Amino acid sequence: EHADLADDPAIGREEWRSSMEQIVGSKASDHQRGSHGPQSGLMYWDLRSREAYMRYIDGMMTHRNPYTGLTYAEDPSVAVIELMNEQWWLPRSLGGALFDDLPEPLMKSLLKKWNAWLAGEYTDTDGLEKAWGKLMSSESLEKQTVLLQPLQGQKASDKMSGVLGIAKDYAKGAAVGVPESKQRKNDVVRFLTEIHLDFCEEAIARIRSHGKPNRGAAVVPIVIDTGASYSMPSQYEHASGGSALACATYVHQFDTDKSKDTYPWLAALKNPPYFNSWVDQNKVEGLPSFFYEMMFFQPGKYRADFALRLLGLASIQDFCVVDWHFYQPYFDKLENEPLRIPTGGHYWNGVIYGNDEVAMATMLLASEIFRHGNLQTPKNPTVLEINNEFLFNPDNLKWGRFKKAMSPTVFQHGLRLRFNPAAEESRYIGPHPDGTNVPGIVHPTPEISYFWKEGYMVIESERVRLVAGFLPESFTFEGGEKLAGISVNNPDDIPYVIPGERYACFAMCSRDEKPLEESSDIIAMAVSTSWNTGFKFDVDKWDDLQKTRNHPPLNASKSVKRGTLPILVSRVGWTFDAPWLKGMTATHYDFGLNAYEQGKIQSRQYSIENTEQLFFVEFTSRGDAGQGKKNDAETKP
Repeated sequence: EHADLADDPAIGREEWRSSMEQIVGSKASDHQRGSHGPQSGLMYWDLRSREAYMRYIDGMMTHRNPYTGLTYAEDPSVAVIELMNEQWWLPRSLGGALFDDLPEPLMKSLLKKWNAWLAGEYTDTDGLEKAWGKLMSSESLEKQTVLLQPLQGQKASDKMSGVLGIAKDYAKGAAVGVPESKQRKNDVVRFLTEIHLDFCEEAIARIRSHGKPNRGAAVVPIVIDTGASYSMPSQYEHASGGSALACATYVHQFDTDKSKDTYPWLAALKNPPYFNSWVDQNKVEGLPSFFYEMMFFQPGKYRADFALRLLGLASIQDFCVVDWHFYQPYFDKLENEPLRIPTGGHYWNGVIYGNDEVAMATMLLASEIFRHGNLQTPKNPTVLEINNEFLFNPDNLKWGRFKKAMSPTVFQHGLRLRFNPAAEESRYIGPHPDGTNVPGIVHPTPEISYFWKEGYMVIESERVRLVAGFLPESFTFEGGEKLAGISVNNPDDIPYVIPGERYACFAMCSRDEKPLEESSDIIAMAVSTSWNTGFKFDVDKWDDLQKTRNHPPLNASKSVKRGTLPILVSRVGWTFDAPWLKGMTATHYDFGLNAYEQGKIQSRQYSIENTEQLFFVEFTSRGDAGQGKKNDAETKP
């Protein structure tokens, strides 16, 4: 039905229709339909697909919410718009797989676009040969027979050669090699980048056209693709085509070092404080950045610090949004569902955390600190400046010679990316450790410190007190406040208890934009870990699976006995000592958000017992001491 949307000289109407029928028809496989949908990037060179996409944008932006009366384009609650979700155009197109089963007419139109682009750069075959050094004997700009190669593994070279008439047939699977040329490689990357950004420019203008002045789609950030991954060209495209950058990652919680007493569970805070190469370095100078989809995989003993470590990274790198990937709420059945420990092949169940009070508590506090903690960024972050020569070299797709130093630089100094086409060389501007000798104490911002050799992290600002990891019995903050009597109460039959281990995550934050000592609204919590009753993990099976396929979440899901209710929670006891606590009102909330205890604090010290089913505690100094039920009969000493 889109055949008449455009008159495309590169592909006739009936050829186009037959190609679409081949792709989306009933005989096509799910893989074929998926690979040639928006993921394939057809709209970057096929005019009909492009116009269909623009009209899709029109439909989305003019859709009117029947409850508010507003279109998506004018609705002020729409904070971000994305063009595509996890397309990863550059890595996938350079890999070649997107083109492997492309119908012949669409392949031909792509190659026409490529040859026309080359003609615009080099005029004729002689000019192209001077730039590239050597061509295949059958390649000619005048005849439009230059292969879109090299792609990684020479993917799709057989089909391309067949379409161009270089070979009599597709010679399926044959690798048609092209002469080695640095400039040719760079031009392939430049072409694929430019046709993508050309589309993005038009699509963004189409979106903006539906917004009202200074409102909604006219002004909100537009992300071109929420799949930055670990690809330098993808980061460049975000910076050049979009008005913000988005990235995401999931992390597993398994260690492979059998000599550690924490094995098989990854104790992240006992390692250098890198988070994940997919997200660590994703901050382009001057551009808003979002974590659009973040979570850890169950199972994992030390998952409580995930949100707090992510808070640290978001503060160091000056991120604007952190979006947890939440699959299912459990508020109405908290007592009827064990922790979602995946079994079999459904490892994605491992990121469903709606009934995990340990994870939810630290996510709640990390959120409050992110919004209210007033954490500072590094004063003079290092800049990684990238010029075009380095950017368009396909050997540098994953950051080339800069790769090793990126995460160490982020967590010691902060890192900002700068794409500067005219720079004489690509280089770090500022300190850039190589990571071979990471200091035992890493202090990237005025408020954040990682004592990773001792296994804990600290965040302390005028509005925040946080210490998390493998803790001593007491800890004194620089502001003078003391966290004492830290204890972990492990229920009977809970697995993976290490004698003498004190793993706990404590966080406190004011929520009224005032320093803690002046605040009338403070929230605090401390948690450790939890397991289902009867949970078991077959380490030997998991180890064997790792040898055949290195996919930790999937292999773990095939190596567990999930267990049943009740959920066994290791409760944390603590006493906080600060003069400004005296006179405040403390309200204790459980995971169901029921206020089960409340009272006025009579001294500078306040204690939480390690037998309490505490989710968080509020300290207030106003008449309304929280939203839950009050019990004035009980007063904490």
